[in-house]
Amino acid sequence: MNVLFLSSTFGTFVHNQIIEILSNKNIEGTINFHFNIYEYLRSRRWRDIIKEQYLAQKVPDSMKTYYPGLPKYLFESIYPEILYWQLKYLYRKSKFDLIHAHKILPTGYAAMRLADKLGIPFIVTTHGSDFYKYIPEIAQIRKTKPYSKQERKKVQKVLLKANKIICVSLKFSNDIQKFFPEANVEIIQNSYRSDIFFQSDRNYARNQLRLPHKQKIILSVGNFVTTKGHEYLIKSMLEIKDQFPEARLVLIGGGPLKNKYIQLCNELGISNIVTIIDLVKQDKLPLWYNSSDVFVLSSLDEAFGIALVEAMACGIPAIATNTHGPIEIIQDGIDGFIIPSRDQGNIAKKVNELLSNNSVYDKMSKNAAQNMKKKYSKKNLEIINMYRQVIKNK
Repeated sequence: MNVLFLSSTFGTFVHNQIIEILSNKNIEGTINFHFNIYEYLRSRRWRDIIKEQYLAQKVPDSMKTYYPGLPKYLFESIYPEILYWQLKYLYRKSKFDLIHAHKILPTGYAAMRLADKLGIPFIVTTHGSDFYKYIPEIAQIRKTKPYSKQERKKVQKVLLKANKIICVSLKFSNDIQKFFPEANVEIIQNSYRSDIFFQSDRNYARNQLRLPHKQKIILSVGNFVTTKGHEYLIKSMLEIKDQFPEARLVLIGGGPLKNKYIQLCNELGISNIVTIIDLVKQDKLPLWYNSSDVFVLSSLDEAFGIALVEAMACGIPAIATNTHGPIEIIQDGIDGFIIPSRDQGNIAKKVNELLSNNSVYDKMSKNAAQNMKKKYSKKNLEIINMYRQVIKNK
């Protein structure tokens, strides 16, 4: 089976999924990562992410494609067309059995056109942010520009024509089917790398990162954007430090709100107990997870939450908001806590509860590691089975 993977998403969860799928001896693959040249040139962080996560050294058949991006949002609806023509030229002589695209636009649309040209089926994985731009009120919450009329038409074509649409959570799937009841949707949650994200000795991890052993570390990993709700987590430290003066918050991710977070910490007088870190290489993340006492995902909207799974796989009890992904990942009161969003008081209450009750903490830690391995370590086998089914039914 020969699969063409297309993605404009550079999250490690996409890379890890592709690597694991290609480890199957019956799967061959060609990978094309593509991105807007305008965004690439204007953002050093974006360039660093691409350099760090690009697959060329791990998968020889991977390649990068730059599609022309004019200043932000200008003629954005034509980018999928431009990308299609570039991919059509690149793969005009190639023979694939299937195309697997990550994101609806521009990737899914280009995949749809290319699959039609090659006479093969195509699958699209939507990770949330690409679909929710279709719903203006949710785009507003996420502080993103909703799709234009032309883009909405392209989204409709992709979701109705794709042989399969992979969604990463049940509630997310339900949202898509409210608007597109005829879409062939299937739920397959993201998988994590169980070979690197597992529970290890906390003191060893802290020694490697040169962190004090006696601190209570609250960790959050995610882009510094509005939808991650970091400001509520930062504010919660005012209450947490009253009960645990040795507590420290570590935020890892990087993004446009970094300076705002620094300013907020200064205003609250807690800069000395908050550490804000940009991009961390994936091989270092397990050390940060295993160094932590509690993981918090304070998102306002979260389609899945791969960092939540990774942290819990390392045996870290987690606190997350009652959004799409977390409510399916966490068993409330068993391996973590689910709380309302935009509520720093509840974050502080649950953090303090975990840090002050060793028996509850130890039980949740054990359950978190066991449950994540059981539920999320082999999800990519489901995708391979989907490939076989789609090719058989084409």
